[in-house]
Amino acid sequence: MARVPGRDNRIAVPAMVLSLAIVGALVWFAVPAMPLVMAWAGGAAGNAVTMLAATPTPHAVVAEGLNVAETDCRELYPNDLWNELTWTSDAILSQSTAGPATAMSDLVAALAPTAARTCTW
Repeated sequence: MARVPGRDNRIAVPAMVLSLAIVGALVWFAVPAMPLVMAWAGGAAGNAVTMLAATPTPHAVVAEGLNVAETDCRELYPNDLWNELTWTSDAILSQSTAGPATAMSDLVAALAPTAARTCTW
């Protein structure tokens, strides 16, 4: 077999030994973390199984202590954001208790959303 120019055993063998030493050092440093990795992977797999089997709990739409009848759009926004929204004179606020407009009527009907307040700009 013909020699490939530029390949010399004086360089290749030490490079291979150095590469194996680096890989060995990385494995040496990784071995103490293996129990943690295995516990994390097992925990993640166990949580995935229990999350699939768990029944979802319904969440409250309105935070406790918030009187929906008296709430208007102004109370829903922080002061800085409200100032930005009302900065221009042509900003028109349309406040209603209807749900937001959407093109997915089947999905909206299936989920039956209940809107406490809808603020449209």
